[in-house]
Formats: sequence, structure tokens, C-alpha cells
Amino acid sequence: PDARAWSWAGVDTAGFWARRMTHELVVHGADAALAAGLPHRAVAPEVAADAIDEWLDIVRFVQRALPGAAANELRAPGSSFHLHATDAPAELNAEWLVELPEDGIAWR
Repeated sequence: PDARAWSWAGVDTAGFWARRMTHELVVHGADAALAAGLPHRAVAPEVAADAIDEWLDIVRFVQRALPGAAANELRAPGSSFHLHATDAPAELNAEWLVELPEDGIAWR
């Protein structure tokens, strides 16, 4: 995972791509199944939680790389949203409070 590999996100490791492609396969597999009217496979809570963490990392990267991006209009003092996984084990801590201040994005 630590082998050097180019990426667009500033994390230049093979592990970045393994993580990125895992989430791409999960999302597009579910999308294809739902479009075809088929059930999709359940995703392990650890994979789902990591997908949210990765998405937040990507949003933060995009806001730095493309400061005029359309998502910037969501940012304003006091703007936030809360995500809480209802089917994850407690030790996973699958909960995020995402704050959208004018200067970027932060979560805890």
C-alpha cells in the first residue's frame, strides 16, 4: 500500500488507489443493480464508513484545488450537517459532524 503511485489527490501511494477503487466498485455496483431493478449487496459497515471518510477527504482536496467550485456555495458561517450510521458497531464510531465554514470543510 505504501508503494509510490501517481494520483490526482496528493496522496501518491498504491493504497490510495486500492481505497479509491474499492469505493468506486461499491457505489457503481449498487447504482447498476438499482438501475436494473435488482437488489444490491450489503456493504460491510467498515467499508461504508471509510467511503464517507474518503469522500470528505476528496471534498476537502477539491475545495483547495478548485476554490471556485460549485460546492463552495454550500459554505456559510454556521452551516453543518450530521451523518450517523445506524447499523455500524459502536467501536467503529461511524458518526460525522461536518461543518462548512467559508474557508473550507471540517469534520469530527
